[in-house]
Amino acid sequence: MENDSSENYLALFVTLSALLYLIEGAIPKPFPWMKLGLANIITIIALYFFDLKFLLKLIMLRVFTGALITATLFTPTFFLSLSGGMMAVLAMYVVFKICRKFLSPVGISIVGAEVHIFTQLIFVYLFLIKDKTIFSITPLLLLISLFTGTFVGFISNKVILKLKKLSF
Repeated sequence: MENDSSENYLALFVTLSALLYLIEGAIPKPFPWMKLGLANIITIIALYFFDLKFLLKLIMLRVFTGALITATLFTPTFFLSLSGGMMAVLAMYVVFKICRKFLSPVGISIVGAEVHIFTQLIFVYLFLIKDKTIFSITPLLLLISLFTGTFVGFISNKVILKLKKLSF
């Protein structure tokens, strides 16, 4: 869906992402850095209805808005989120374009979650810790992102099906 109202949709999607980000912040976590990625529901929905330019704008605005909400703008947390989000969107977009007939939003979400966490690990290694032992937690983080990606993809799939029925 691409027309004159795409800017209105972008504003709506950024707002919904920020709302989900705030809701997620109120959910207790076993680890302070662990997130479900609820805002990614909006990104996956957008993937099915908009182009790559829209998706990249959405991620940049979502990360910027989240950083403003949490007062982490231009901190390592901001750059971790931005790098992970951008790489995840690019990976999901490519997989969507190539495999959309074979993968549901759940599969695409899992790809995004895995790329996001792996990108963040590389960022931490290159710019923060510079110790290869950081990669020893890769299997645990990839397992967690498998579950969170599945959860986010399941919800996204339900919403996408409803929107398609409404001829969105």
